[in-house]
Amino acid sequence: SIEFITEVIDALNSDVLCLGTPSAAAELCRMSQKGSVTLVDADAGVTERFRSLATLDTLHVGELDSFPVDRPYSVVVADPPWYLADTFRWLKVARRHTRRGGTIVMPIFPELTRPTASAEREQLFAAAERIGRVELWPNSIVYETPLFEEEAFGALGIQELGDWRTADLLVIRNVEGSSDWPDMRGIHRGLDGWRRFEIGSQI
Repeated sequence: SIEFITEVIDALNSDVLCLGTPSAAAELCRMSQKGSVTLVDADAGVTERFRSLATLDTLHVGELDSFPVDRPYSVVVADPPWYLADTFRWLKVARRHTRRGGTIVMPIFPELTRPTASAEREQLFAAAERIGRVELWPNSIVYETPLFEEEAFGALGIQELGDWRTADLLVIRNVEGSSDWPDMRGIHRGLDGWRRFEIGSQI
């Protein structure tokens, strides 16, 4: 999946803002580049899980809206939860931090995620087209199956499932349009209401 991101950001010579994408930020930090990487994430423990984040330009721990718009970025990479309201919100935040002519890179949920997914995706595409030139790269993102999920499947007798979860990649180039739509109801905000437990290296 990182190959698609690196192609979009012009051989990693750009300043990149990663919203909730610590694994992508870690890979970008690991690779040789002339640009800089900033990460916004709700989990303060990301630097322990991803050692290459030690070379981050900036790490901001907190909610998306708590990160100040002090300067625009050439590229913004975001990975929102797979709900329509959240995706719209993350797209709006990504636009807020992207400089004119820049690029937004965002995985979006597949068409078969739920019965309403196709109609929801059409709404997202229409919003994205207001912002810039839209490209869709189908099945370009593969998510690593987390250990807790492997253990849960194993307890049910399901073995060697592999990395089964994929997403399409939405790329918005030549960003210049507005994202002035109102937030929808039902937004999931960071870790509010969650309790955090660490068992060994697992959260």
